[in-house]
Formats: sequence, structure tokens, C-alpha cells
Amino acid sequence: MSNQEIKATAKMLIRRPVDEVFEAFVNPDQMTKFWFPKSSGRLEEGATVEWQVGTSDDDPKIDVKVVNFEKDARLDIQWTAGEKSTRVEWKFTPQSDGTTFLEIVESGFEGSLEEVAAKAVDSTGGFNQVIVAAKAMLEHGVKINVVKDHAPNGC
Repeated sequence: MSNQEIKATAKMLIRRPVDEVFEAFVNPDQMTKFWFPKSSGRLEEGATVEWQVGTSDDDPKIDVKVVNFEKDARLDIQWTAGEKSTRVEWKFTPQSDGTTFLEIVESGFEGSLEEVAAKAVDSTGGFNQVIVAAKAMLEHGVKINVVKDHAPNGC
């Protein structure tokens, strides 16, 4: 297996319509309730925004470029923290009962096989937390802070 074949994957059913789940990830007013606490703008075709890991001005920032945007279906970004960037793809699949199956895949990790594997495992855990937090907010209106509590000091 090559380093390029190693990917982080998280997926789960969210019991809300696909348009609501998609909107939660592209709209900073919603996304900041369950993921990054600050965002400079909405994700849309060709957009470049900045996400902030914490709430202090000196907390790390992530540059985000939208590379593919298919409303209510797919969202691909290239995100860069420092000098390293990876690609993240969201697939939003509507189910016959009005729910949405969400899958997130991150790829493009760099480093030795051991480093890439560790990064993929960490990202898989992180994206599972994000999906659970989004699910709690969208299904129950509850902000459970799993992402913020995972890194209470911003990193």
C-alpha cells in the first residue's frame, strides 16, 4: 500500500433532509456551532475562506479553497494548515425516508508510511466527532461541544 492510498473516512446517517445537512456544512452561521468556532465566509463554488481553530486571534488558522461544489450532493475542499494541505470530500446521499447519509474522506497526507497512517487515524477520529456533533445539532438542536472539548486550548 502506498502513502497516497491511505485515506481518512467517516460516515453516518443524519436524520435530516439533504439540503439541511449540506447547508450546515457550507453556512458559517451553522458550521461554527458544531465545528470550527470562526469562519471568514460561506463555502460555495470557487470560494476561498479561512477557518480558525480556536476563538483567540492568535489561534491557528486553516486556509480553505472550494474545488468542487455540487449543491446538496458533494463538496470538495483543499485545506492548508501551515505548509501542509490535504483534500477533503463530503458526499451527501439522500435516503428514501428523507434522511441523509454523509461520508467524509480526506486524502493527500504526506510523510513516511507511519506518519501518514497516524495522520489518517487522527483525521478519521476528528471527522467522526464532527459528524456526531452535526448530527446532535441537526437532529436534536443540541450543541455537544465534542470538537471544542477535544482541543480545549485551541490545538
